[in-house]
Amino acid sequence: MKNDHEFELLRKVEKVDAPPFLLTRIQAKINALEADKMPFSWQLSGVFAIGLTLILNFTALQNFLNRPSNTLDGVANSMQLNPNLQLYADAN
Repeated sequence: MKNDHEFELLRKVEKVDAPPFLLTRIQAKINALEADKMPFSWQLSGVFAIGLTLILNFTALQNFLNRPSNTLDGVANSMQLNPNLQLYADAN
């Protein structure tokens, strides 16, 4: 029943005439959007900057993952010290 009422309402809808020059206004807006595109040199420099950022992040991640697992060993090695705990061992 509800569907029949909706179909009756749809049958009463009439065709609407488009305003004059509608197509030319739409085409003008499309052309304006195309004119506002970013220059190719800016696009290329953006791609280069993003690529360089990704490479630097990947390199930093590799260095982070390849560092010694024990931070004490890493600090001792960077200062060229012996990282063993021989001073604290019992001398029995």
